[in-house]
Amino acid sequence: MTKISSELLDEAISSFKTDVWVPGEVLFHNAPEGFGDAIRFFVKEGLLEESRNHYKITFKGKALVDNGGFVAKYRRERIQFYSVIIATVVGVISLVVSIIAIFL
Repeated sequence: MTKISSELLDEAISSFKTDVWVPGEVLFHNAPEGFGDAIRFFVKEGLLEESRNHYKITFKGKALVDNGGFVAKYRRERIQFYSVIIATVVGVISLVVSIIAIFL
């Protein structure tokens, strides 16, 4: 499976706005390249249900869409990563300042 962009994943998951079963023929008609990989990824991750080449969004998939999709998820993870780095650097600096203050 190729690497799929967050934008394509968001576009693919937004195709499922309701709880109806969508036929695969309708879903893949004029679909962009990589769309099939995205749908297989969703089925594997439990974001979509598949039954006889028909697809339906699951509660987990709806929750992801309601929380902003993959782009927002990536942004939140990136912010959290940088927050941890900043907190670690500030903690080390305060430790060094405390040690220097003890010995002065």
